Amino acid sequence: MTSIIVPYAPLTPCRELAWNYAKTKITQIVPDCELIVSPIYGNILTYNKAQAIIDATPKATHEVVVIHDADCWCAELPAAIDIVGKDKRMVAMPYQEMRNLTQESTTALYDGVQEPLQWTTRGMTRCGGIVVMHIDILREFPPDTRFCGWGHEDHAWSYAIGSRHEFWLGQGIGWHLWHDSANKNNLNINNNELLKKYKQQYNIK
Repeated sequence: MTSIIVPYAPLTPCRELAWNYAKTKITQIVPDCELIVSPIYGNILTYNKAQAIIDATPKATHEVVVIHDADCWCAELPAAIDIVGKDKRMVAMPYQEMRNLTQESTTALYDGVQEPLQWTTRGMTRCGGIVVMHIDILREFPPDTRFCGWGHEDHAWSYAIGSRHEFWLGQGIGWHLWHDSANKNNLNINNNELLKKYKQQYNIK
């Protein structure tokens, strides 16, 4: 079995709808998983996703752990789980592309209409969206709780883990449900400065 940790903050009704749909998809894709929903407290300026992941880590009872955002899914997730199950040094993402569904397509899915889907391509962040790792890696490289509010915590985490472990990228497609987005003005300036330090530490250009 696999433990799936979902850091979750019901910041808006749109995000609640997204999680209700994503939860169904997750349990369909990995029906025997241990699903751990870990609350992210605060608002868009104060929440701490890293702390939610750290809070959930002791609750995971399986060696293979998935950190899974609450607004997306990937049908090829079992392939990434299998890779980590065979080699605990690997960190796996089940896709090489994340697609942002439009508001119209997202609403259609909620209404039970599967096709056609419309989307835009979204930049992929390692350790963002859906990432699979052995519990020992999660304990060795927990995300940084100094990232507070919206912005950059996933990038920094990927630099730290990537300094010691190889990323495996699957052939699936990640689907991201539409929801009201964070205003770029909400980016915590401290997160910007902290990310710069990560880039310097790990020689990221």
